[in-house]
This record gives sequence, structure tokens and C-alpha cells, in this order.
Amino acid sequence: MISANEHEFYAAHSAMTDPGRFRTLLDDAPDDERELTRWVRNVQFHEMYAKQADLTPPDDAAGAPATSDPAVRYLEPMLARIVARDGRSLDFERPKDRCFIGTCRDYAVMLCALLRHQGRPSRVRCGFAFYYEPGSKFGADHWVTEVWDPRQVRWRLVDAEVDSNLPQHAMVTIDPLDVPRDQFQVAGTAWRLCRVGKADPGSYGVMGLGGKGEWFMAGNVLRDMAALNKHEVTVFDWWGMASQMCLSGQVTPEQRLVIDELALLIADRGFDFDGLRQAYNDRPEVRLCDPVKGWPKGVETDFMLGLG
Repeated sequence: MISANEHEFYAAHSAMTDPGRFRTLLDDAPDDERELTRWVRNVQFHEMYAKQADLTPPDDAAGAPATSDPAVRYLEPMLARIVARDGRSLDFERPKDRCFIGTCRDYAVMLCALLRHQGRPSRVRCGFAFYYEPGSKFGADHWVTEVWDPRQVRWRLVDAEVDSNLPQHAMVTIDPLDVPRDQFQVAGTAWRLCRVGKADPGSYGVMGLGGKGEWFMAGNVLRDMAALNKHEVTVFDWWGMASQMCLSGQVTPEQRLVIDELALLIADRGFDFDGLRQAYNDRPEVRLCDPVKGWPKGVETDFMLGLG
């Protein structure tokens, strides 16, 4: 079940999902989730696929990492870029070179915003996917949206990025509107599986980029924790304790105990809304804070978000 507090919290926009002055763009969005995911794909294209197609959006022409599309955290400036490149309704599919060139997190954030705009409880989840390369034993860093299904009385995972028209997704066989929990492991679940010896930390991370293992998994636990508290950070954000683990490439025994506690609160089994809210608010080393260190386009960049 879902408590009244949890329902109200996730049905309302966060600072990062609020469309701001572009609110009317979302007013005519359909309530059918398959159509909603199409709207998201109409205006977004993953930076990995864009690179393969040699596409560069206008804002990235100068190559400045801090102002590149993947560095945009808030929906309002994301929509500003989308409208500036093509002013039509989100119902119209853009040419790929006029799309927002972001990451899996951006697909998840936009779908979450569309759902919240309709008053439907939804949240962004950070974890690891196994379905983009069926049969693979490697959990690839990934983000999806989780929506409350009142008819089935459960939270359901939805991946707005999956596109049957993309050759890169030709082997994806899962239902993107109901992603199986074993095919997308939220960060806390993946961490706990490793801690009890049922999975190998070396089998989780970013394929081919060197980011994998316990320190990377711990970072995703913190990113999922932030997202569940409606600070839907980007895929490359590190702060506080997360920055320490990222820069050292290891997790200290003291840090491991903290991650253990957080993972228990946000894992599929044992999810505790009130507990995760309290832990996030009571632990300054866990809560999103300035400076936020990121690596957009692989370049180390410090961001000041005006946070405590």
C-alpha cells in the first residue's frame, strides 16, 4: 500500500521536475503511459546514440561540458532548449539533431514530470539494468521512472528510453511499461545482494568507462536516495560522502555501514518512506549539498546549486 504522505509527496513536483513557464506544454499530455513515453522520446535522444550518429546539439557546439545537455538538472531549462530547437507540441517527433541530447536520467525525469503534472505519484529511480544486453551478467548503470499503479496496488517500473525503432534496442524483450525487478535492480537492492554474497560488485557499473565496483554502487545508492527525496540528480553527480568515495575509488568501513543502512531503506524489500525521509534530512554527509562534483562529457566540473 501507499500512505497518504507518500502519495502526496510523490504526486507533487520537485524543483527538478517542475516545468515552470513551460507548464502549458504538459497540459495536453495523454494519460496513457505508452503515449507518455512516446512524448518523451519525441524530444530526447541519448548522448551515446547521438555520438554514434555524430550528432551535436547547437548548445554543445562550443564543447563546454558545464553547459552541455547532460549537465541540465532542471526540467524548465531542459524544455527551454527543446522549444528553442523546435517549437511544436511535445506530441511531434523531432529530428534527432533537434532533440535534447541527454542521458537515461533525463528520460526518467521528463516522464516523472508528465506523470506528476497529472497528479500521479511517481519518482525517479537509480540502479542497474540487465535487459539492454539480454543474457549479460553485467548490471549497467541506468535510471527509470517508478509510478504508483492504483489498480494493481503497487509501484511499477517504466523505462521511457526503450525504443523498438532503435537498432540499439533490437534485443530488448522486456515490457518497458512494467520492467521486471530482477531486470532492473534499484541501487539498494543491488547493494544488498552484493553484501550477502549473491552478486559481485565488479559486475555493476558503467560498461567500458571504468566506473564499476563497490564505490560506484555506493554512489548509486546515494543518488537513488537523493532522487527518492526529490533531488533528482544527474548520472555523474557526486557530493559529500559520495565525492570522497569517487575520488578515492573505495568505500571505508564507516562509509559501508552508512550505505548498508540507506540500502535497507530504499531496497525493493524493506522500502521505508518515512525512514528514508528522516535519514536523508538527518545526515548532512548523505543529503545533496554544494559543491556537486560532476564529469559531464568526461570533464571534471564543480557545480554550485545553491544548496545547504
